[in-house]
Amino acid sequence: MTAVSDEYQWHTNYNLEVAILYSIAALGIILNFVQTLCILIEKEIRNLLSAFLIHGAIINAVLASYCVVFALSLHDKSFQNLCKYLGSSYIVIMTANIFNLIAIIASEVYKLNFYECDLNNNNSKYNNICCVIFGLSIVYVSSLILHLGPTLIGGNFNFDSQTGFCLFIFGQTKNYVVFVVWIIIVTLVLAACTYYLISLHSNLNRLIYQHSTISSRTSLQKNQKVTDELILTKSRAWTLSCVTGLHVLCWYPLFGLLISDKNFLIPIGLYRALTCLAWSNSFLEPLIYLLLDRKMIRCCLKLVSNSRLVNNEINRSSRLQRIGDRLKSAPLENDFDIELRQISNYDCAQHLERSQNPDYRTWKNNNFLEC
Repeated sequence: MTAVSDEYQWHTNYNLEVAILYSIAALGIILNFVQTLCILIEKEIRNLLSAFLIHGAIINAVLASYCVVFALSLHDKSFQNLCKYLGSSYIVIMTANIFNLIAIIASEVYKLNFYECDLNNNNSKYNNICCVIFGLSIVYVSSLILHLGPTLIGGNFNFDSQTGFCLFIFGQTKNYVVFVVWIIIVTLVLAACTYYLISLHSNLNRLIYQHSTISSRTSLQKNQKVTDELILTKSRAWTLSCVTGLHVLCWYPLFGLLISDKNFLIPIGLYRALTCLAWSNSFLEPLIYLLLDRKMIRCCLKLVSNSRLVNNEINRSSRLQRIGDRLKSAPLENDFDIELRQISNYDCAQHLERSQNPDYRTWKNNNFLEC
C-alpha cells in the first residue's frame, strides 16, 4: 500500500496516540531548552567542547517537534502529504543524534589528557573551534552519506494507513531491506559509542588511581582540584553510559519487531506502542542529563535558588511599598499637637515625683493634662 485509501476510517483510539505525541513534543522542547540554558549559564561546562552537548539538545528538540506533525497527520489528512519528507529527514536526524553522541564521548576522552598537564589552563588547551566545527560537520555528512543510497533512495516513505504513523509503509519487502540497513547503521554507531565509553571509563579509573596515590610534593590545593574534576567527569561518563543505553532501550524493541515481523502479522497496537517508545527518546535523554550529571544538577540547584531569591526580593519590595504607602497616607501632626504630646509625656514621667508633693491634688485639679 503506497497511498492513503479514501475509505480509511479514523479510529477513536488515535486520541491516545495524539495525546502521547503532543506530550512528547512539549516535554522534549522544554527539557532540551533547560539543558541548553544550564550549559550556557554554568561556568564550569561553558566551553567550546560543550557545543556538542548543545547540538545534541537542539537535535532532540527538533526530533520532539516532529511529533507535532506526526500527531497532526493522525487527525488531519492534509498533513499526510508531508510524510514523504518527514520520514526520510527524521531517520537522518536520528542517526546524526547518535553520531553526535560519539562526539560528546570522544570529547570527554580528549579532555582527560589535560587534567594532569596543566589543570588551571585546560580550557585554553582543548577549546579548539576548528575541531568543533569539523566534528559537527562529520556528524551530518556521515549520517547523510550512510543513508543516501540504501535508505533515502530505496525506502518508500509515506503515511501508513494501518498503523497511522508517518514513517514507513510496513509490510513491503523493499522497506524491510531498508529497515535492516537502518538497524545495521545504528548498531555500528552505538558500537562506536560503546568503544569510546570503555576508553573513557578505563582512563578515568587510571587517573583516579594515580591521584589517590599521589606523593606529598604536589600541592594539596591543586590535587584537590584535579580530584574534583575527575569526580565530575566520572559522573558525566556514567551519564553518557545511561544515554547510550537509553537509545538501546527506546529503539531496539521497535527494531526487533521490524526484523521479526517481515510479513506484518503482529498486532498493530504493538507497533504503535513501540514507535511512541522510540520517539520518547527525545525528552528522556535531556532528563537523564539533568538528573544524573553533577554539573547539570549544580546548575539546576542554582536556578532554583536564584528563583527563590528573586521571589523573596519581590515580596520584600512589595512589603516595603505597602509600608511606604501607609506612611504617605497617614495624617501629619501640626506643631500644637506635637508640643501637647511632649508636655503630656513629661508630666507622665514626673508622676511619681509629683505624687510626693502635698499640694499634688490641688495641682491635679488645676492641670488640664492628665496621664
